[in-house]
Amino acid sequence: MIPVVIVAGRNGSLAVVRTADSVARQTVSTAIVLSVSTGTHGPIGASLGSRHGADIAPADSEAAAKNAAVQRTVSDRLLLVRAPWQLDPVMAERSTRILDSQPDVAVVVPALRLQTAADSHSRILASSVSLPALLASPLETPPVFMIRRQTWDSAGGLEECFGSLAFNEWWLRLLDAGAPIAHVEEPLGSLTAGPRDWWPALSDEALHVVRFRAILE
Repeated sequence: MIPVVIVAGRNGSLAVVRTADSVARQTVSTAIVLSVSTGTHGPIGASLGSRHGADIAPADSEAAAKNAAVQRTVSDRLLLVRAPWQLDPVMAERSTRILDSQPDVAVVVPALRLQTAADSHSRILASSVSLPALLASPLETPPVFMIRRQTWDSAGGLEECFGSLAFNEWWLRLLDAGAPIAHVEEPLGSLTAGPRDWWPALSDEALHVVRFRAILE
């Protein structure tokens, strides 16, 4: 059984439900752990608990909640997805096969499909993760990936002190440690965007210059 950590963030309940439903449709058995900030998504957390048997991991911040969610898993690998992204039904199976067949690979990052509600336009987002890309777009970190638990433990969890930049700092740390990443060209996750949806999601927290400087140092 593959544990799947859903990072709810500040997305609405419907987005979280759709992400959870896509996890439930995987071709291999999965177990959902919902990562939520304290005081948010209370009703939806209870709903997913009864609907999908989801485990709820609340904490004071998004970074802390994600750390708490990962700590609740016991598998040697885990899949992470940030709402409102949805998983292709074969995401968990394909990623597991890659890790099984390539022992040196630590992380699997797939391409993603961004499409309109009418599906009249779609765009494939490349799966590349690099130092220049993460520094150029600090808030645009991979929203869908599978990682070996050993790799997560070696890198350490997210640092809460970096706020909205915690995900960026974690990926930079992972790259600095030389973790081998397998990039899948096939889109294994998707987001249906309406006229008011953006990716990366617009944050009401401005880019914190002091925190970003600390990350660079």
